[in-house]
Amino acid sequence: MAKLGIVCLLALSSCLPSVRGTLYGASSPVTTLDASSFDTSLRTHGVSLVQFYSETCDSCLRFAKDYEAAANATRDVVRCYAINDDSVSKRYNVKLFPTFKVFLGRGPSEQPTLADYTGTLNIQDLVTFTMKHVNKHVKSKVPAPKRKEPTKPAGHPISLTEAEFNNKVLNDTYNQWLIMFFAPWCGHCKALEPEWRRMATIADQVKIGSVDATVHSALAQRYGVKGYPTIVLLAQGSKVPAKAIEYRGPRKAEDILAFAKRHYRNMGPPVHVDSVYDLKQKCSGPLCLLFFLPEESVEMHVDTISKVMEKNSSLPFQFCYTIGGRHPQWERVLGVSLIPCLLGLNLSKNVYSTMRKENLTFDNVNAFVSEVLSGRVTAERLLTSLEDDSEIRSEL
Repeated sequence: MAKLGIVCLLALSSCLPSVRGTLYGASSPVTTLDASSFDTSLRTHGVSLVQFYSETCDSCLRFAKDYEAAANATRDVVRCYAINDDSVSKRYNVKLFPTFKVFLGRGPSEQPTLADYTGTLNIQDLVTFTMKHVNKHVKSKVPAPKRKEPTKPAGHPISLTEAEFNNKVLNDTYNQWLIMFFAPWCGHCKALEPEWRRMATIADQVKIGSVDATVHSALAQRYGVKGYPTIVLLAQGSKVPAKAIEYRGPRKAEDILAFAKRHYRNMGPPVHVDSVYDLKQKCSGPLCLLFFLPEESVEMHVDTISKVMEKNSSLPFQFCYTIGGRHPQWERVLGVSLIPCLLGLNLSKNVYSTMRKENLTFDNVNAFVSEVLSGRVTAERLLTSLEDDSEIRSEL
């Protein structure tokens, strides 16, 4: 009986892998990799599912048939691999077996991005998880439709009555306004009109308005209008007559807008961004300060940021914020571990730096701005592209 037991054990041992890399045979839909073939295989193929295993792992052995079934089910769109190599497992911080990771190839010269499967050893769950990433990978290859910019009425600056001026202009502390006071019978006004209309279509950071001074003479008188046309710049902040700046230069759209740009002040509040598209539109300058704010205290922090913006109004920084927890991929890529958080972001160079102080106070934010200006911050490379919310939600 003892001999029979030994024979049975020997027979059983012949069925188990005795060397690394033999859990799946040559005819298996699962391809076995080693350290030398691992990187090349994953970079070359679009979507790869990899099982990290050990020949001493009973769960790996029991799940092998299921993994082969998953490989057969997804073979048209996914390459399924297995690897038993300590150096590769260590590189990917694998501590338990089996571990499954989805790799999204980005070409021979780029490191693939990856996603960790954290579910149970269930074939249906594993396939569902993998196929979600197939969908994500395919969507990333399809150019996103260009969003149409809101079009300004071509050739139509905002025509303002005195009541509209008081409501739209005086109450707008965050934008610049260029106002032309004109008279309908004025020849110089008529000559300026085409340039004024053109300005309304090309101005980015300034609003363009017109006031008929013959109708709204009291308003024109308050702003010191004595001849026509009179062009007045009302910068951010208070727009009372004492703050108005009269333009006396060449009457070309580009010259007038350049004048406005010289007087631009970076006033609050910060801009709310909720997608990569928003981020690229609003944070496209040489430097953007991006705040991750807790939802329950957004107003308090926005008030703090606005005060910092007012103190540093002459700086060409964009101040943007988003709500913490709504963009987990952004937070993961940018290393955001605590909310609130402040980062200096340069999307054109794909670099960022993080404010190391936890509290988002006026002094801390202002100190970080000073550090950025003096070059005393440490920049880190942005290794992975930020993704839109729609792509993140498709994984959930």
